[in-house]
Amino acid sequence: MNSRFLKITSGASLLGIVLFAGSCQKPDLAKEGSLNAVSNHNEARLTALAEERTPAFPDAEGFGRFATGARGADSASVYVVTNLNDSGPGSFRDAVSKPGRFVVFEVTGIIRLKSNVSVAANTTIAGQTAPGKGIVLYGRKVTFTGANNAIVRNIRIRLGANDGASRSDDASGVANGKNMIFDHVSFSWGQDEVFSINWDNKGYEPDSITLQNCIVAQGLHKVNHSAGGLIQTAGKISILKSLYISNKTRNPKVKGINEFVNNIVYDWGNLGNPMGHTVSGDGYIMGGSAGVSQVNIINNYFIAGPLTPDRATPFSRGTGTFYLYASGNYFDRNKNGVLDGTLVPADSVGYPGIEPQNFMPNPYPYPFSTPTMTAADAFKYVAKEAGAAYPHRDDVDKLLIEELRSAGLQGLYVYTESDLPLANGGLGDFPVADPHKDGDGDGIPDVWERQLGLNPEVKDALSRSTADPRYLNIEVYLNTLATQKGV
Repeated sequence: MNSRFLKITSGASLLGIVLFAGSCQKPDLAKEGSLNAVSNHNEARLTALAEERTPAFPDAEGFGRFATGARGADSASVYVVTNLNDSGPGSFRDAVSKPGRFVVFEVTGIIRLKSNVSVAANTTIAGQTAPGKGIVLYGRKVTFTGANNAIVRNIRIRLGANDGASRSDDASGVANGKNMIFDHVSFSWGQDEVFSINWDNKGYEPDSITLQNCIVAQGLHKVNHSAGGLIQTAGKISILKSLYISNKTRNPKVKGINEFVNNIVYDWGNLGNPMGHTVSGDGYIMGGSAGVSQVNIINNYFIAGPLTPDRATPFSRGTGTFYLYASGNYFDRNKNGVLDGTLVPADSVGYPGIEPQNFMPNPYPYPFSTPTMTAADAFKYVAKEAGAAYPHRDDVDKLLIEELRSAGLQGLYVYTESDLPLANGGLGDFPVADPHKDGDGDGIPDVWERQLGLNPEVKDALSRSTADPRYLNIEVYLNTLATQKGV
């Protein structure tokens, strides 16, 4: 059998009503039918509010932290990816083709895509369920345009130039849609941008989206457009505790309502490139286009690497419509192998193009406006945690983190992905690994069913958890699994 597909109505609304019924004292309305209708309507509103306020997972942060994933669908289901095929039953493409699915994996390795993949709304992608080194999606763009309420964790999306991808393609991104969170996702090798949130004037303008614990890396230099990505929307976007590394420019390019906190930007530029391209490099681009921006930029570290031009600055291209609160940002420019940067002054020298009146005295009241980590703390955290780190980091991310930890001494110029000194054309090795035994086929392995107090012989993945009634059983499994530490 090529795939396993479990469909059970989640009963989310019913549980919400039961929870509120147990916590609210209700008057006797047996003789007042019209008031019963009003009461039921109010209960439904309370239930909806409860669902909306439940974090996507316990450590979800930022504007996208309340994404519901498959839990938010009218009828949730579990789809087990059982092969590495481009398409067909049991494939990743098939898994994300319809809304409302928890996508889990019983295989590890490289999925070589033959055409772009569009992820449906209300999808939860749980790459942490794969055995071995996990999953990498290679060769074509994976788009989350229209994927409202998506939760995406522990997956790798690597576009590349050697397997037929268009020279104008991003590796991934969002052109419209709202309420999404990307956590521990590794994006790389875009030919245009690596990961962008840039409205296409269709559907919802991108809003309430978080990128946390992610890696945005190695925009390819083949078409001289190595770019981390555009964040160009009037909606609310959080970029937190993530790594932008070895992209020439747009690390990122931001406008709109945005918080950029506890991130690391490393080795931007194309200094010494062998292709004769004009030497340039931009870190964080402040606006650079029409539209008002209101931004927090707090406790980030910018570290020059071998590709960073000598005159590069961490921030550039400020505009008169870019308003910011800036605090605790550091720049290490000396490439000496030691993290010893200096504080970026909150003025037009540190943030070129920004006038004094555009600096806010206090942070905007955004979800992550009071971080506990300093920029130096963020460096240590990102080096340890960023990217698809569970079940294990792959060879590409290990190489990137080694470069980061060199603090300016290491950094590859990547014309195409095969420039990486790794197997499989730069993708690295993915040894075969056995799937986790799942006797009832509901998406939760038997060992985890027992650990969570469930019955391995009963398909109860989509029942509400008694340990944490905000979530379904499968979510408690996924959330717990994601907190385990890979190697």
